[in-house]
Amino acid sequence: MKIILTIYFGIQFIGISYAQFISPDLTSGGNDSQNAVGNLMYIQDGNFWTNPLKYKEKIVGSPYLFSEWNKTSKFYLNNKIYTVPSVNYNLKNERFEAKLAEDSVLVFDMANVKKVEIGDQTFIPFYDELSQKITYYEEIWKSDDYLLLRKFVLKIKDEIINSLTKTIIKPKEYTSEEIYYFKQSSDSQLRPFRLRKKEVLGLIESEKQSIIKEFQKENNLNYKEINDVRKILNFYIETAP
Repeated sequence: MKIILTIYFGIQFIGISYAQFISPDLTSGGNDSQNAVGNLMYIQDGNFWTNPLKYKEKIVGSPYLFSEWNKTSKFYLNNKIYTVPSVNYNLKNERFEAKLAEDSVLVFDMANVKKVEIGDQTFIPFYDELSQKITYYEEIWKSDDYLLLRKFVLKIKDEIINSLTKTIIKPKEYTSEEIYYFKQSSDSQLRPFRLRKKEVLGLIESEKQSIIKEFQKENNLNYKEINDVRKILNFYIETAP
């Protein structure tokens, strides 16, 4: 019954927010939060409600990227910005969702959404050849020539079963893997990128590499740590003429 009522209220949000649709940026909190969701529902026909409790699996952990739903996001759509509260990214279904109640989640139709900002993270869409659909990658770093991206992939650890009693010692568990890609500005293809010295320096002009190596050594930065790699690449941009 709750989910049916939520759908009804979602429709009401559309009516409430229709008069405010011209607002390019809606602030989260109170009724404004509901209006922001209503606006997105109004302009994106593919949005729909779902009840996450109905499909809950017997797997430890969560299929969502963030541990909490208290993050406010900005959706860049049709030359406007829509601020929406309580957003998370569903790694299993590769989609953004907003949680307005424990048993009521709004699934966003991401058609025409150019990017999504959640906190200090920016997600942009690219076609994934493996899944053969548009999915979202986190923008890690960009320059005039390159774009460095991170994709979060959901994994499930197998359950551990006692060979004698056949009882479950440890249940299945959700985990995630980070996969990196880079893209040249002159090319639409995403190429695999590994966190190692050779590939990081490959993004840097040869005449600048000695300065970058010195910066890395002085600051004890690790080519295998993404935050350190970001610092190295940002320093490269800062020193560029």
